[in-house]
Formats: sequence, structure tokens, C-alpha cells
Amino acid sequence: MREFWPTVLAALVILYAATPGAGFLLPLWLPILLVWFARLGWVAWRRPARRRARGAKVLVLVGAMAFAALAHGRYESESRVQA
Repeated sequence: MREFWPTVLAALVILYAATPGAGFLLPLWLPILLVWFARLGWVAWRRPARRRARGAKVLVLVGAMAFAALAHGRYESESRVQA
């Protein structure tokens, strides 16, 4: 469980960025996540025993990013309708 804390913390920050007015954080996280995904892929490739844990981390982070992107898409469309 100890190795999942950075992933959980990153997912919470990304989900915080899903709130209205905090969308500018999503593009700022993208380069950090790309480096993190590259590292996760490298470790999973070099250590087959850790593939399942690394795959779970990638799914959590990608899911959080997808949720935040969909939430901001909805906020944008609602804002356009109100305008």
C-alpha cells in the first residue's frame, strides 16, 4: 500500500483540477504525467513482477485525467449555453 501513496496523491490533485476554475492545472500536469508514465513503463518492462501494480497506477491516473477532462468539457458547454 505504501507504494501507491504518490499515485493517490496525484489522482487527488488531478481530481481537484476538475472543479470549475481550476482547469488551468490540467495542462500543467501533462508533462509531469508523461515523464511518470515513461518511468512506469520502464519499470514494468524491466521488472515483470511489478507489472500489475504499475498497470493499476496508470489506470488510476488516466481515469482521473479522463474524468477531469470530461468534467471541464461539460462545464464549457454549460457556460456557452448560459452565455
